[in-house]
Amino acid sequence: MVQWIICIIISFTTLIVNFFIKFLPDSIAPTLGDEDQADVDAAKKDYINLRKKRESSVSIRQGKFIQNKPGDSFKAS
Repeated sequence: MVQWIICIIISFTTLIVNFFIKFLPDSIAPTLGDEDQADVDAAKKDYINLRKKRESSVSIRQGKFIQNKPGDSFKAS
């Protein structure tokens, strides 16, 4: 029981610390490194391609469940 209480107290203190850190300006935080603009552009391009692939795979999966009624009843007479 004592170990549970210790774990809860430690985890609760991290919430309090995180709350106060949210109010600090970004200028205080260290910058770990700069990224090349080419790398940033390539990542954006990859993200767009992944979104396109996901959207097309969703439409393909949904297409399996959409079927015409027997006898082509959806066609104009």
